[in-house]
Amino acid sequence: MFPVCVGAAWIQVSSSSAPVSAIFKTSSGFVHVGAIVAESGCWSMLKGGLTVNASGPAELYFESENTSVEIFVDSISLQPFTQKQWNSHQQQSIEKVRKTNVRIQAVTEQGNPLENATIIIQQKAPGFPFGVAVNKNILTNTAYQNWFTSKPFKVTTFEDEMKWYTTEPSPGQEDYSAADALVQFAKQHQIAV
Repeated sequence: MFPVCVGAAWIQVSSSSAPVSAIFKTSSGFVHVGAIVAESGCWSMLKGGLTVNASGPAELYFESENTSVEIFVDSISLQPFTQKQWNSHQQQSIEKVRKTNVRIQAVTEQGNPLENATIIIQQKAPGFPFGVAVNKNILTNTAYQNWFTSKPFKVTTFEDEMKWYTTEPSPGQEDYSAADALVQFAKQHQIAV
């Protein structure tokens, strides 16, 4: 399994506000890490994460479509974490956000409380649309496929494979092969896109 990293940086722009993205450039391409709308005169925290699927040097870029602003960056942090740490954080988040106390009372047909009743509640399927973004690397990486399909994901989205700059890298040259293959992969595993 590839290592997973989480990153953070404080971002500010020189005037007004502008969307700012953090992107890693590796020998195998670009990896979008996170994005934020940065403000002038105010530091905003950009957070993101990535799965490291390449070895060798990498360059970190901060970019904006607004070319008239300067981007100021401070306190960049990139930390790897293990599967055990991920699972622990996931469980804490589930306990904090997705659970609540429920009071159940068993009653007779007349509405009278039923003393010493045993109630069994069994969840048959998760109701929460849980999923992650995937990219075209999953199509050729068995470890990535095994990890993804072993999880209880019900939905997915694609990182870049359906964006115009990926499907039409040059004007008039459309290529939907990666997007089509990802849609087919998701359908094959009954995962909504």
